[in-house]
Amino acid sequence: MGPLLGGVLTEQWGWNYLFLLPFAVLLILPIVRRNLPFEDILKVKFDTPGAILVAVSVGGVLMFVTSGIYTALIFSIPAMFLLWKHVHKAEIPFVQPELLHNRGYLLLLVMPFTSFFMNFATLFTIPILLAELFNQGPLQIGLIIFPGAILAAFTANLAGKVIDRKGPLNVIRAGLAFLLISYILFAFFANISPYASLAIIIIAISGSNILLASATNEVSRTLPSKLIGAGMGVVQLGQFVGGAFGAGVAGMLISVQQHFPPDEVFRNLFFVFIGWMIIAHVIFQLYLRSKNSDRKHSHANTLPS
Repeated sequence: MGPLLGGVLTEQWGWNYLFLLPFAVLLILPIVRRNLPFEDILKVKFDTPGAILVAVSVGGVLMFVTSGIYTALIFSIPAMFLLWKHVHKAEIPFVQPELLHNRGYLLLLVMPFTSFFMNFATLFTIPILLAELFNQGPLQIGLIIFPGAILAAFTANLAGKVIDRKGPLNVIRAGLAFLLISYILFAFFANISPYASLAIIIIAISGSNILLASATNEVSRTLPSKLIGAGMGVVQLGQFVGGAFGAGVAGMLISVQQHFPPDEVFRNLFFVFIGWMIIAHVIFQLYLRSKNSDRKHSHANTLPS
């Protein structure tokens, strides 16, 4: 509903009023609070230094990639080194060191990162494309994006049912394939008509949601039970970092091509996204190989001597 409601508010009153929408949470909060189950509060010492090191590490890389601020790496790279040392010494670290030593888990993290990267990149890029190439207003842009967003929500629900029957790995393949196909279509057909974007965005957002649901499910199956909570927390961190990079990289790539015709700018942008999807496919194959290797090693250890 976000693109449609945002388009209506921007068209009628201006973009400033969009920032009033979060206050609607205050009306829902009492209902949510009344229905939440009671939980005992377990007080632990929060790893503030670890959280700061994560923020500096990620923020520095993001500033370097999107803005070309090389000095950000002066802080980011040492922060990564200190973070690695810190998580192996802290009593309750911000990131569990066992997760950092799990090769399969680290490879799998690329999938939720890719899901949010592509989702935010799409929702950032398509409105600019529609405004630049087809002079669409905020309401028209919202109406074009809305069908894809609402159908993708139902697709995510369907993906959950397919995961239960076919397993998450097959659904991850489908999500990656949907995203790759959608960006190939964007690269060649998005400049023809705004309705082309309307149709293709259904495939793109569906692929993103399918990939996220299946990758999250696979994480819960891969990690030991004691690490699932921490592992899912890092997955969510990867999602939001991916979203930040998706919007940031898309904006940077549009800015550096200002001297090109608009249709060429967006075609080049989509080719970059196609390149990333190919990398994501390769990483998923490495994950499958790692998983098969671990399975064979585990089976060998259980054989009688």
